[in-house]
Amino acid sequence: MIKINLLPNEIRPFTRTPLPHIISLAVLAAVLFFMSQTYMAANGELNNVNTQIAQQEAALDLLAATVKEYEELERQKEELQIVVAIIQKILEDRTIWSEHLHRLTVLTPDNIWYSRIRLTSRRFTEEVQTTDTRGNPITERTTVNRNVLQLSGYATQDETGRASTEPLATNTTTDPEFPKMFELVTSDFEDKEFDGYPVREFNFEYVVRR
Repeated sequence: MIKINLLPNEIRPFTRTPLPHIISLAVLAAVLFFMSQTYMAANGELNNVNTQIAQQEAALDLLAATVKEYEELERQKEELQIVVAIIQKILEDRTIWSEHLHRLTVLTPDNIWYSRIRLTSRRFTEEVQTTDTRGNPITERTTVNRNVLQLSGYATQDETGRASTEPLATNTTTDPEFPKMFELVTSDFEDKEFDGYPVREFNFEYVVRR
């Protein structure tokens, strides 16, 4: 049976080809595939970056602990250096009394008996060299505190029958070592009796040299 379409061409229905739709879908699929691949690659790269960041943060944490330990060691080192400097200063300035007292016993004659050995202080007037406003040297007198070693006791009769303190004064002023630290400045004595025996009571004062 033959069908004849008498409609004009502008309103006549026609069958559209599906090829443009297929191409559009294919392009869309390709775009989606590319975007998914790009997203997966970016996500993988992001994961790698996050892993590296985590590793670096862990390394920094370890390094921070090491730095803190180093800073603590440096602080302790500085404190120890200060302590060592103080100890060295004390060792330089201190008087080793055991050695000096031992030396004193060696220099003490057999007829000397000590009733008191003590360290005290006294004020002395000393001359100090200085300069005036024009730079000319002048001598000024000033008062200073000085440590003084006091030796008090009694001198009994020696083999010559004298109660003399002169040998003690001589020994402590002519010895090669003792005068380096102690300078005899006063020597007082008085003759009296002790338990019926003639003795000479004495008091020697030695300035401790600086």
